[in-house]
Amino acid sequence: MASILSESLFSAGWVAITIGVILLIRSLLNFSRTGPKIRKEVQEKFFIYGVYALTRLAFWSCLVAFYLAFPGSLLSSLTCQSFGPNNSLIISTLAGIISFALFTVRQFLNHLRHTPGIIATSANFEIVRLHSIWQKLTVNNLKSIDFILLCLFAGPDLFFLADFLLDRQWHDLIFLFLLSLVYCLPLFWNSMQREPSAVPHQADQKYPNIVMIGSDTLRADHLSAYGYHRPTSPFLDKLTKRSTLFQSCYVPLARTAPSLVSLFTGCWPDTHGIKDNFISDAQTQNMNLPSLAACLEKAGYQTSTISDWAGGDLGKFKLGFQNKKLPEDQWNLKYLIKQGPKDIRLFLSLFCHNKFGKIVLPELYYLAGVPLTRQLGLEARNELAKLSKENRPFLLNLFMGTTHPPFSSNYPYYQLFSDPNYQGRSKFCMSRLTSPEEIIESQQEPRDAFDLDQIIALYDGSIRQFDDEVQQIFNYIEKCGLNDNTIIVIYSDHGMELFEHDTWGQGNSINGDSSAHIPLIIHSHHSKLGTVHREKVRSIDIMPTLLDLCGVNIPETVQGVSLKPVIEGEAINQELTVLYETGIWLSTPPKQKAGHITYPDIFNLLEIPNPKSGTLSISPEYVETIESARDWLIWRGPWKLKCFALNNGPHYELYNTDNDPFCRNNIAEKDFGIVEKLLTAHKKLMIKYWEK
Repeated sequence: MASILSESLFSAGWVAITIGVILLIRSLLNFSRTGPKIRKEVQEKFFIYGVYALTRLAFWSCLVAFYLAFPGSLLSSLTCQSFGPNNSLIISTLAGIISFALFTVRQFLNHLRHTPGIIATSANFEIVRLHSIWQKLTVNNLKSIDFILLCLFAGPDLFFLADFLLDRQWHDLIFLFLLSLVYCLPLFWNSMQREPSAVPHQADQKYPNIVMIGSDTLRADHLSAYGYHRPTSPFLDKLTKRSTLFQSCYVPLARTAPSLVSLFTGCWPDTHGIKDNFISDAQTQNMNLPSLAACLEKAGYQTSTISDWAGGDLGKFKLGFQNKKLPEDQWNLKYLIKQGPKDIRLFLSLFCHNKFGKIVLPELYYLAGVPLTRQLGLEARNELAKLSKENRPFLLNLFMGTTHPPFSSNYPYYQLFSDPNYQGRSKFCMSRLTSPEEIIESQQEPRDAFDLDQIIALYDGSIRQFDDEVQQIFNYIEKCGLNDNTIIVIYSDHGMELFEHDTWGQGNSINGDSSAHIPLIIHSHHSKLGTVHREKVRSIDIMPTLLDLCGVNIPETVQGVSLKPVIEGEAINQELTVLYETGIWLSTPPKQKAGHITYPDIFNLLEIPNPKSGTLSISPEYVETIESARDWLIWRGPWKLKCFALNNGPHYELYNTDNDPFCRNNIAEKDFGIVEKLLTAHKKLMIKYWEK
């Protein structure tokens, strides 16, 4: 057995090194990187780190390739010893290559059917080449492939185990048995996290639990619960009949970091100071306002948050969560470099969408654009099981990237609303978003450059997957007997423009409400059944509402108001004012107003003040220009005042949204008195921020 083992190790090792070298060469020849493009002089500072990161990925590629090749090499060597021929080394090597190819193709086909976003996100080729293969793939076909592979490898393995047993070759028998376990255990290990059993919650019923479930870039008007024409949210439709649905909830700034910080602190962006996603280490440490989780912890609550690549900001800022199951900061050059070029990233991604990848290569497990909806839902239910065992109320926040571009949902959701005859580049997810250059260029492209109907179908399918996962979480809450004393909140960080105003994305303009408008559904035993609140509310009102519902004091720093009266069927005793401003654009949005203040694209804006940490932030020389270039609006009652930042001074537009909901008739010159009142109100609110 020693000679057979050494021969098999040599053969599989040779195959692994060859595969690793090929992937490394291809990656260098077609070099790419995730994340925003960075100036050359900045990238040069991370050359050595880049070499380390690529070497690390090459090492893991070799290790994975060896793991895949070794079974074929070993079984062929055992066969040659028992039955001939003599040139077993060559045959063992060929068997290793075949073994590697079979397992790799199996993983590729499995992901192509179930999670094609994994392939599309890192493919260095036109994804349309796979359409003909995809059309022939079925779930039953994949099961047949698994059965064939099982027979090819398990059959000979069992034969040799029986042969060693009959010949009483105990050492060889034990060795082969243990080796078989080495290959079987990972399969069991990756499937160990199963649906948890129901755990009755024993906490003091005086305090309600809170479960918050959010999805990045979720538009309210694409939920059937909000009247959308497709059945995107059948479960939420039912949930709203027992909940309070806020028809008109708005965020103050449609970018993930500013929006989430506002939501969990109840403050406007100018108060907490987080106004974009590119925040330096110093700014991060300075954000010190009381948060929802911190306030609840002081009241005796357990607090947990779970997310994928979309929610790294929940751990980056001091938001008070005790337990955090999150990826690292996504806006970090070191983290992005570790994800590697497309070719090597695609190979490893085929084998990293599991517990192994989460522990060993988390930067690939949490790769942006790759759906983790099912994994996160399962993780949330397991976390609920743990929290339920404690004799304390809890807050669990789950935030998913399910509905974020490129809208790459799992099977069957990506084809749920799509035209079955569609054969374009966006069949599995929105195309032209796999590199920084493509993303920047696509921001400037007109509507006609995109297969918009298909992209919207993909987006709607992603919403349906989110809805199904929410239903599974709610069902588990009911099984645990938690539903009568658990507040459930459905929310988002912002919406999404889909060319309603000649651009796509979020936070680029104030021309429409698609970016700022988010769903807000609050299910509570306080709820008056099936209430729809049509008046305007803000995401900064969520924190004080939840604290009020839990009987916890609201900090003086909070600028939102409690919506508890609405949930209990009463009226809010004040008219709420909506404020909204634009974020940093990647490149100048199309059809921007003539004479608008502008600045370079994101390529020239970013710097890394601390190379040791690698955190991306805005260069100080552009901060003032970016702030002066922000458009903003104030919306009070029917009056919506928009302010556009032009080089020759602010340009104001006024609309009466009762008579003109789509803001087509500017009446600023006709009703300048109202403009002045709204400007005064805006100024007072701004002063109020800073005084607080």
